Amino acid sequence: MARFHRAHLQRLLLDSLPDRVDLQLRKRIVSVRVKSSSSAADEGVVIGFQEGTTVEADLLVGADGIHSAVRWAFVPGHAPRWTGGIALRSTFDVSLVEGISGLPDDAVFYAGHDRNLFVSRLGRNQFTVAGLLQFDPDDPQGLFRGAKWNAEGDVTQLRAYFKDWHPTARALVEATPYTRVHPNLLGAPLEMMVFDGRVALLGDAGHTHGGAFAAGGSLAINDAHALALALAHTWPTGDGGRPNNRHLAEALAFFDRTRRPHVNKLIEIASKQALDRQRRSQASGTQAESDCWLRERVSGLGDVAWLAEHDVESEFKAVIGSEVTTM
Repeated sequence: MARFHRAHLQRLLLDSLPDRVDLQLRKRIVSVRVKSSSSAADEGVVIGFQEGTTVEADLLVGADGIHSAVRWAFVPGHAPRWTGGIALRSTFDVSLVEGISGLPDDAVFYAGHDRNLFVSRLGRNQFTVAGLLQFDPDDPQGLFRGAKWNAEGDVTQLRAYFKDWHPTARALVEATPYTRVHPNLLGAPLEMMVFDGRVALLGDAGHTHGGAFAAGGSLAINDAHALALALAHTWPTGDGGRPNNRHLAEALAFFDRTRRPHVNKLIEIASKQALDRQRRSQASGTQAESDCWLRERVSGLGDVAWLAEHDVESEFKAVIGSEVTTM
């Protein structure tokens, strides 16, 4: 399994953009409207931006994150909530930890009663350390309540949380040069990831799974792959024409049927895990978890091959096959 620092992946995607793509940054969406017209020349979607400009397009791909403005335009009641989870995350040059005894070659997840630690090598000679903590989300005075995504963290605080852990884990945390705060947010499964035959939600915009199993990046890539497969299947691009209503509506329906059952299964699992963590956090003062219970809990996490080994192309073919069978 390959793991990359997100900034490196973003650079790779940026460098791969065709010259004809007009990339515009610092654009905040404030409105989305799908045009309804009897004229094919006046169809599409209109996106309004904060500074007053608008853009018209045949297809809007809402990949604008867990606080998606595109999602809000179509599902205004959907609001991810803080689960009480906090990740103190760091990424740095692997040379800072190369001399540590017992340095793992692959990712390692250290499990604890009220906190966990994830460490892993990344591509391009990087290394990541993430301290995963759980607090009571209902405590109005709770630590990290109101924390902002990617806010600067206190690395001495991170080290204090794991000062009595396994020597290798402790050494890795001690070598960590900085940390950033990432609150865990979780939302309900969506009934649809596509709207009005013109809008599709991808990545965290389409599945607010709270970073479960550290799968956010791979899920987003799989979303993009599925959408590309669906468009290629329904839109005959060889003639150079623009997609019509039927092309887009069919493609988005295939995309939704390919991806939504898979990502919603993950959200259901993540929701149960978050509730379990909250209950343990709230009960920690009255009934501490024993080491035996911890081992039993970790051993019962189950096989996640359905997630790590998910084959988007096979799933898409199955969706297309079922469509042909039922026609």
